[in-house]
Amino acid sequence: MSQNQRSFSSVIFNYIGTSRHFVLIFHLQIQDHLKMLQQQYQDSVNQREGLKERKVLTGLRLQRASVLIAALSDEKVCYLTPLPAEPGLENSGLTTS
Repeated sequence: MSQNQRSFSSVIFNYIGTSRHFVLIFHLQIQDHLKMLQQQYQDSVNQREGLKERKVLTGLRLQRASVLIAALSDEKVCYLTPLPAEPGLENSGLTTS
């Protein structure tokens, strides 16, 4: 084998070794990116489930608030209506409100 053939063989071997190294690195980068995308997807699914649960809880809270508002609506009338004056307090300077 001549010197040129050995040089060429060594260049080819180095190229193959380098390209395998490049392919391995590229493959690892793809795997890392795929893992990152899978994690982002799982995070999104978890967030969506959490939002569904929060929506149900908020609906229940709104229902309870509606019941309380309806039950206490009569109380509003009681507190906004002034109390009648008690007999005998008109001239004493004392008031009930």
